[in-house]
Amino acid sequence: MGKDGIACTGATAGESVNCIQDTLCGAVSCSETAGYYWTSTAKYGMGFSLANVSGTDASFLYDSTSEPCTTTGGGTSTNFCARQFADQEAPETKQTIMSNAAPVASSQVYLCYRLNVSTTQPAGYYFNKVQLTATATF
Repeated sequence: MGKDGIACTGATAGESVNCIQDTLCGAVSCSETAGYYWTSTAKYGMGFSLANVSGTDASFLYDSTSEPCTTTGGGTSTNFCARQFADQEAPETKQTIMSNAAPVASSQVYLCYRLNVSTTQPAGYYFNKVQLTATATF
């Protein structure tokens, strides 16, 4: 995420160049392909997690009971599983948020953004684009 419309280049661009970088999560660093527990308030950045609303189509769950984060959850984990967003500029591979092999009409997933910044992050208006693509199964 760039401050006041600046473009952040490189996957590790941080507050020294007015950017909010991808989270590294916790003891084990997460990526766009593998989610891990984001347990430390000292780990700064932006990431996301998922929760099934209806159906079981989320690619991983925020309350996963194992690392890397899986679709096994159910409220038994006290840790928050998160991933980084794929960075088109880096380039990183786009990832699946939810899927089902059969046609469905009522599956829903919550996409939860998480942001944690340090006290030295420059104040300002930060923004970025997140693009989601839906592909139908017939």
